[in-house]
Amino acid sequence: MTDAVRTELVMRTMTEEEAKAAGVTPEERFRHVQLVATKGNFLPPAAFLPVWLRRDDYGNLSGADLDFNSKDKDTPCENDMQAYDVLAELSRDGAEPQLAEWRTELVKQKIIVAKTPDAEKQAMERIKNRLKKVNLIRSPKYGRWIPEDRSPKERKFDFNE
Repeated sequence: MTDAVRTELVMRTMTEEEAKAAGVTPEERFRHVQLVATKGNFLPPAAFLPVWLRRDDYGNLSGADLDFNSKDKDTPCENDMQAYDVLAELSRDGAEPQLAEWRTELVKQKIIVAKTPDAEKQAMERIKNRLKKVNLIRSPKYGRWIPEDRSPKERKFDFNE
């Protein structure tokens, strides 16, 4: 016989912001759900902490290995380094490409994949800011950008710093 036992759990899907923070693709985010206890008699404190689960192809849930804290949004990612390589190619022979030229080439090479021109500009701005923060690019003239090191094959950049 059981008396006065109650538990309330809440399950919800991952938001777009959480997916971006965890590095989860938009399609994959719907497979992730968060489970948290909101009420319960004699539940341990850990039960009230949110847990991320992932649905497999058959709907079964298992623990999701997500890390929201390890990705520093101010350090360049591999995509940013590809953008750096494009800038190095564009600035070969002393050319100083405009930001719009660089962005157009990144869109053409599908390094920036955005649905609208405004989204392309925002993505370009984020790439530029991350590369500038670690001193990989500089602007000798307003609106023009060049790589700090004109030989991309010789650059050293550790993504695990």
